Amino acid sequence: MNGTDHEMPIIELPEKFNEWSKEFGVEIIHSNLENYIDEVLKENPNLERVKGELREPKYEPVLKDVTSTRIYLKVLNFSSQLLYLKYLEPLSCIAKILGINSRNNEIDYGWKNILKSHPHDSICGCSIDRVHRDVEARLYASIEIGIGVLVKLIDNIISKIGEESKELNIIVYNPLDKEGKRLVELYLNLDSPNFELYDQKGNLIESYIEPIGIISNEYFDIIGKTKYMLMNQIRGFLMDKRPGQRLMLPTFKLSFIADLPPLSLTSFVLRKKEGIVKKEEENLDLNFENNFYRFNLNKDGSFNLYDKIRGIEIKNINYFEDQGDIGDEYNFSPTEENPIRVIPEIKSIDVKDKIFLKLIIIKGDISLPAYAEERKRSSEKISMPFIMTYTLYRDFPRIDVTLEIENRAKDHRLRFGIDLPEEIDKVFNDGYYGIVEHDTRVENREEYVEENVPRYAMESFVVLLGEKFKMMITTQGLHEYEVERKENETSLKITLLRSVGYLSRGDLKTRKRHAGPYLPTPEAQCIGKYKLDYSFIMLNSDKEKEFYERSRDYLLCPVAIASPLKIKEWRLMEIPEELFLTTLKISEDNKDIIGRFVNMGENGIYNIKSKFFRKAMINNLREEYLEDLDGEEEWKIYFKKGEVKTIRFQK
Repeated sequence: MNGTDHEMPIIELPEKFNEWSKEFGVEIIHSNLENYIDEVLKENPNLERVKGELREPKYEPVLKDVTSTRIYLKVLNFSSQLLYLKYLEPLSCIAKILGINSRNNEIDYGWKNILKSHPHDSICGCSIDRVHRDVEARLYASIEIGIGVLVKLIDNIISKIGEESKELNIIVYNPLDKEGKRLVELYLNLDSPNFELYDQKGNLIESYIEPIGIISNEYFDIIGKTKYMLMNQIRGFLMDKRPGQRLMLPTFKLSFIADLPPLSLTSFVLRKKEGIVKKEEENLDLNFENNFYRFNLNKDGSFNLYDKIRGIEIKNINYFEDQGDIGDEYNFSPTEENPIRVIPEIKSIDVKDKIFLKLIIIKGDISLPAYAEERKRSSEKISMPFIMTYTLYRDFPRIDVTLEIENRAKDHRLRFGIDLPEEIDKVFNDGYYGIVEHDTRVENREEYVEENVPRYAMESFVVLLGEKFKMMITTQGLHEYEVERKENETSLKITLLRSVGYLSRGDLKTRKRHAGPYLPTPEAQCIGKYKLDYSFIMLNSDKEKEFYERSRDYLLCPVAIASPLKIKEWRLMEIPEELFLTTLKISEDNKDIIGRFVNMGENGIYNIKSKFFRKAMINNLREEYLEDLDGEEEWKIYFKKGEVKTIRFQK
């Protein structure tokens, strides 16, 4: 604390304390924050209680737009954290229970790469370019290490609990702590698509097999769900004696929907089908309907949605909006022009019908000003190619979007938007352990150091609750949204890209002074290719429990691997619907299993069951003992609404 993040610490400061104490006749103590607070409270001061996020920029800038700076870092970080929190750590617990290598050292090493990326200037993207090259390399390293560990853990677990089989088995790990119908996708090396999938009871599972061709290196560079679909190929590289040959084998994509138990491994059988598999008839209809909604594609690539449950149509969902940005890495600052509703040039639309889901693939270009000079955007235009894929499900109330886009323009902010069918006064998003409520109108005063607008940060989802409609948008690494209200119109915008060229500038419309050193950062223009994922999800209620269920169902895809071994259904733990598992990891002392739960229901007693543990106790967040819990293999625990509890489980 002997300085700020843009100044070096004063090394000789401690030596001055004795000198100054004598000079001024007071005792100067080199303290820390904890002791300082204790000393202040001993004076019994009359302190005002403040509630809220402390986001109002009255005296100091909040620097809110770091949530959209260098979006490639945000996407990488989100993917890496999800991989370690929801896949690797729970699987390492299963390995420890089974008495096999938990890969804890490798997981720790991956976490260190993530944590080295988390100093605030590093992950916020507000430093010089060289710093962020290092951050990007660390996050990529954490993902590459993590995917390798994921394959090894699942393969070793299957080897421990599996049984010999003469058939090809598909072993699925479900990271969700709730039971439900899930989509499973994986790439397989097969000699033909003539296969059918069965569960362990011999029931035929609805599945779809399509040829992919040869897996190219580009597949392995993609972050997100595609990486999990490559489990078999990655296993080949790690385990095969001649892994290069695997690249030359015919590859097929297997997709199926199955009911999966929570936190489980489940086995399916892939059997050769006699005769020729009938190819699905092509369905070129650009519209879609299920039990939840009716989807109609618009000419600009956006869509209209008719909510069949509530009988209301929501128009203009997922359109592009772009605006000039002559801000810096800390804050957006607009050029003189108003934002433009981007009308893409659509070059092709392909439709793939896979029985239980439908893909609409739109290829096109968007034309934008190439850069900004002074306070105006250039007359020179530049074309940005994109591929946007809508995934529409027969059985799920959601629409997934994957946007692959090459950013070639500088000094701009690209967002997607949705026009709401009614005005709303509040908007909700997820925080660390619960929901944060925000106003859609905020006070913005001339004397504020930074412009105050209803632009907020979310972890992964934002919820829109009106009298006529209920919807949420879940994203993978896109953290910035804004509510705009003009007369009787309300819209929501989520930032896809923000391109700027300076670490800090002193001439912003939206901030009154520099936030850091005036240094050029050309790589913050974010020129390059991006794959961005998000989902529009219809809601039944305004319950927090449903928000988290639906968002996790989208974010936490099952992972699968092909194996000559079969397994019986293997469940780690049973958790009530109201409780959500935020962490499942090996304890820091490497002795026990730590589970951290948050209650999204009402006050009450909830049962947690696991046949693998004999004893449980409540710990604090530092994994220190607080109290024992009664029971063996089942524990009744009282939770307040919204309460977080850390429980240590022992074998």
